[in-house]
Amino acid sequence: MKKPMILTLLLAVSVVASAQTLRLQSMGGMTLGIRDTQLSINLYDFGRNPAWLLRDEIQSWLEITPRLDDSWGSYRKKFDPQTFENYRLGFEGVQALGEKGTFRGYASYVYERRRDVYRALKRVPYGGDAFFLTDTTTGNIRYNGPLVQFMYAYDLFDDLLIGVSGTYQILDGLKDRYSRIKTICRNLEGTVGLAYQVTPALSVGATFTPASGQEGIEAKSDEVYSVEVFNFRGETYAFRQMGSSVDHKIKVNGESTSLQAVWQADSSLVIGMRGEYGVDRTHVLVTRSASMEREEGTASLEHYAVDLQVQYVPDNDFSLGVLAQYSKNREWSKYTTLDLLLWDWKTREFALGIGASYSLVPSRWLLGAEYQYSGGKVDSSKYIDNKFRSETFAVHTFRSGVEYQLFENAAARVGYAGRISSFDVVSGGKDVVFHGITGGGTVWINKDIQLDLLIEHGKASPRNSGVSRTVLNAGAALRLWSR
Repeated sequence: MKKPMILTLLLAVSVVASAQTLRLQSMGGMTLGIRDTQLSINLYDFGRNPAWLLRDEIQSWLEITPRLDDSWGSYRKKFDPQTFENYRLGFEGVQALGEKGTFRGYASYVYERRRDVYRALKRVPYGGDAFFLTDTTTGNIRYNGPLVQFMYAYDLFDDLLIGVSGTYQILDGLKDRYSRIKTICRNLEGTVGLAYQVTPALSVGATFTPASGQEGIEAKSDEVYSVEVFNFRGETYAFRQMGSSVDHKIKVNGESTSLQAVWQADSSLVIGMRGEYGVDRTHVLVTRSASMEREEGTASLEHYAVDLQVQYVPDNDFSLGVLAQYSKNREWSKYTTLDLLLWDWKTREFALGIGASYSLVPSRWLLGAEYQYSGGKVDSSKYIDNKFRSETFAVHTFRSGVEYQLFENAAARVGYAGRISSFDVVSGGKDVVFHGITGGGTVWINKDIQLDLLIEHGKASPRNSGVSRTVLNAGAALRLWSR
C-alpha cells in the first residue's frame, strides 16, 4: 500500500519505538493475533485519531528511545544507496491532566548516511513522480536534524472528544564530493480529530490531515569546477544545467481525510473499520537566473484505502485476529510548459490476514503465528520513455513469535518473519524471498522503570539473481512510569 509522499518522508524518521511496539517487533512483527496495550483495536491505535488519546493513555510516563536502522547490498534500484544508515535518539512522554485532557509529546534527533549513491540528489528519488535530479558522481550523502511531535486530546462534552496533533521536521543534507550539493528538507503535518462514543459498544471518529513539505537543493561552483546537474523528465531525457550555482526546489502539499468506527460486540469480540482518502501534489521548481524561478513539472497522487480488523479473545489464554484491506492509488506527472503527460501509473491491492496466539500458563510461554496474503496489479505508462508495463503480484507473509516469562520481572522473546513476493513493487525484482529473525526482551528494573530491547536481522533476494539486501535494526525503550 503506497502512502502519500509527505507522510512517507515524515514516517521515515518519526517511528516511535515504544516499549509495547518493540515487544511485537521482537516477536517477528506480529500484529493480528496477539494482545498488546499499544496496539488495541480502538480509535487511537487502529484509527489513528488523536481525539481518542484521552481514552487510550490514562497514565503518565516518560520514555527514552535510541534506535538504529541499517541496510546494505546490491539488490536496489539505480539511484538507491548501496548502504543506508539511520541513527536516532528520541524522547517521548504522556501527561494525563485529568479534566484538562491528555498531552503527548515526542522529540528526536536523526543522523542518516547514504553511502555510494549513484548521481541521485533528491532524498527520495523514487517518490512516484517522473522528475529526477542528478550530477555526474557517486558519493555519500548525510542528513541530520530534529523532529518534534505533539498531541493533545480533550473531552468537549459527555462522550464527544476532540484532538489535535502536529509534526515538524527539518533535515540538513550534504554530499561529500562534487557537486557538494546542500539540501534542506522541511516537513509540516497537522491533524484534527473528533471522536464520539455513540453507545458503550460503538465509537466513531473522523480526522482531517493537511501536510506540506519542501526540499531545497543548491550548489555553488568553486575555483576549479562549475556546477553541472541534470534535470530528468522521465528516465531517458534530461536537460543540463551548468553555471556558478544551482537552485532546485521540490514542494509537496496535500491532505487526507479518514473515517473510523469501532464496535465492541461483547467482552470477547471487537471490530474496527477505517477508510481514508488523500491527495498529494508535487511541484518541481528550477531557478533559471537570480530573478526567475520556473516550474519544471507537476505531479498528483490520489490514494484510497479501506481497512477492517477483527479480534476475538474468548479467554485470557487465546487470541484470534483477522484483517482485510483494500487500497487504490493513481499518480500522474506532467511537464508544465507544454502540459505534456509524462507518466501515469495505477496500483490496486488487497490483503487478507489471520493470526492467533496461545498462552501456556503453567510454563509461562506465549506462542503466536500469523499469515497474510496480498495481491494486486500495477499499471505503468511512461509515455516520455516509451515504456509500458502491467504486472500482477502476490505476496505471502508469515510471522511467528515466542515470549517466555523468565522471572516475575523479566521476559525474553524471539521471532521469525518471512515473505515471498512474485513481484516487488518497490524495487522491481521478481520472485523475491525475505527471511528475518528477531529477538528482544523486557526487564522491570523496579516497579516504575521498564526496559525493552529489540534486534532484527533479515535478507531479501530475488531467486537465482546473485544479489541481495540485508537489514539490521536495533532499538531500546527505557520507560519511567508515573504512578
